[in-house]
Amino acid sequence: MQSINSSSINFCIVQEASTEQQQILGLLLSIELYHKQAKCIVCCSESVKKYIESFPKMLDLNLDFRLLDKETIFNCLTYIKNIFKTLQYGIETYGECLLVSKELIMTNPIQIPDMVKEQGIGFIKKTCQVAEAAYEFQRYAISLLYVNKMDYINKFIKHYETELKCESLFETSFADYSFEQLKEQNEECIRIYAHLAWHFAEECALEHFLHDYSYVGTEDFFAYEDSVKMTDITKTLMIQSHTISFCNIRTATADKRIQQLNNYFLNMLAN
Repeated sequence: MQSINSSSINFCIVQEASTEQQQILGLLLSIELYHKQAKCIVCCSESVKKYIESFPKMLDLNLDFRLLDKETIFNCLTYIKNIFKTLQYGIETYGECLLVSKELIMTNPIQIPDMVKEQGIGFIKKTCQVAEAAYEFQRYAISLLYVNKMDYINKFIKHYETELKCESLFETSFADYSFEQLKEQNEECIRIYAHLAWHFAEECALEHFLHDYSYVGTEDFFAYEDSVKMTDITKTLMIQSHTISFCNIRTATADKRIQQLNNYFLNMLAN
């Protein structure tokens, strides 16, 4: 197992729901295996912080907790706000950060390409093909988002304000909405987020991205025309000479194909 001491990568993790303490701890433990003493900004509730700090093994990471308000109501809008606030803090405090979705597990060290750093932002653009042009956005994965320029975060915020037709994203609330209105707005927030990387790749004419297989998830095996096969992955978790730095192991699923994939990944990680 290759482990590197990388003070130059500042990880960022944001809690989305109230019951994610195990996911967040698991992600932190996996980061520790490959990036000891790395800075990790963790935006979470007090209860998640206590859960992490009560773990019997002290993590060899520099944890920077950004605590959520006790009155926080977990929904998609709140999650989006917390992502942008945490990224703003990461850039202001450390100059750069890598947002990692809390459901991921680190499987190899990650290095940010110099061209991505110079560009100021980077995420994954898949080289695979989609069945229809309407699904082009699926080639862009924001599960990993590197950023070191505040201007990009401000553009993200402005885009949400435009799409949601609100003056200020951070002052917008769904608290008084009916169940149906809340459902509709949450779906809209999810749609905007799903298209976010694709939209900005086009709008900002981005030329540089994170390596194609920096992250591999279940969608890589089932969602594309030229999907990845399990036999494409080497024992050192590489595809086509590219290192897989993160994978998504979805435990809460009844899908037999995904369960088989989970077992395949877990066996590789265990060995």
